[in-house]
Amino acid sequence: SMSSGRKLDLVQETLRKMISMMSEYDRLALIVFNHEAKKVFPLRQISQKNSGLFSDFINALNSSGGTNINNGVSLAMDIIKHRKYKNPITSVFLLSDGQDQVSHSLQTIQNTLNSIEESFTVHSFGFGKDHDADLMRDIAKTRGGNFYFVDDLKTIDECFLDAMGLIFSAVLKDVEIKVTVNNS
Repeated sequence: SMSSGRKLDLVQETLRKMISMMSEYDRLALIVFNHEAKKVFPLRQISQKNSGLFSDFINALNSSGGTNINNGVSLAMDIIKHRKYKNPITSVFLLSDGQDQVSHSLQTIQNTLNSIEESFTVHSFGFGKDHDADLMRDIAKTRGGNFYFVDDLKTIDECFLDAMGLIFSAVLKDVEIKVTVNNS
């Protein structure tokens, strides 16, 4: 539902920034959604070859009518559920104008997010001043993530540094350090 122009430009720049911050060992799947959802790329490493494929897709991204966030979220859950290698750090980045057109969509989205018992976070990015910030914030809260408001190119770096920092800091989750004091 994002109109071409400013919002779409921001989404494209956000995706470019995300890929530039990832290493060749990270994996990414891309899903587009409007009234339906489509997996554009299956879960793939950010190799040099795949980065080019991702970039080609981002450059060709266009908008079409309708927004059903749950369709995109449902497809993301399917990817997480059926991946071959389950790494300890998994995150969904939901980029949308946040104008979901389905009644009672928050409860439906929360049910979808909680339909699998995998450990993952959701970070949501609301584009444009007319998005539903409460919806996007509640979606992120459902799985322990953050909500980011993106209205210009300057905020993209800040948002992604924060979101990626939270993911990278999770590498040290559940670490136990024992300290022994020698009293001699």
